Amino acid sequence: MDGLLVVDKPSGPTSHDVVARMRRILRERRIGHTGTLDPLATGVLPLVIGRATRLARFLSAGDKSYEAIVRLGFATDTADSDGTQVGARYEHPLPAVEVIDRALDAFRGQFLQQPPLFSAKKIGGRRSYDLARQGPTPVGPGSDRGRTGVGLNQDVDGAPAPTLVTVNRLVITNLDADQVSLTLQ
Repeated sequence: MDGLLVVDKPSGPTSHDVVARMRRILRERRIGHTGTLDPLATGVLPLVIGRATRLARFLSAGDKSYEAIVRLGFATDTADSDGTQVGARYEHPLPAVEVIDRALDAFRGQFLQQPPLFSAKKIGGRRSYDLARQGPTPVGPGSDRGRTGVGLNQDVDGAPAPTLVTVNRLVITNLDADQVSLTLQ
């Protein structure tokens, strides 16, 4: 069997879990994915099957689109919805949509993005989120999703290396209470 299979990955399983399940269901050993989604992420996970696995690197290089819902007003120790709240919760009215949109300008265009420690990026062949959950959370640039000027191939304080990101379009599609819905390309 050769081809492309598009899977709507639910929250929970890793991308590899999805591949392993499809290998069992289809009884096909040569199955891979074209890009890792974090376990908590949901969405499209293209799988390449059989001889189509040779095309995976070309599919991975293409532009991608994302939809996200971001909750404002608090932070977690893992920088995702799975973590424990840290610090005080922001209890005041949220800024107007125009103010939030101006703040998002920092994430438009091309920049180095520091992946969070709790991400699916690999460090020394192991998932960053596995390493981060093993012991005390390293303190360093990896604990922040902000920009950094560190070289592209460096790991800083055990954090995943920064990645060059280009965001061509970042639009607020909805603002409801403390949640902002975004579309990114």
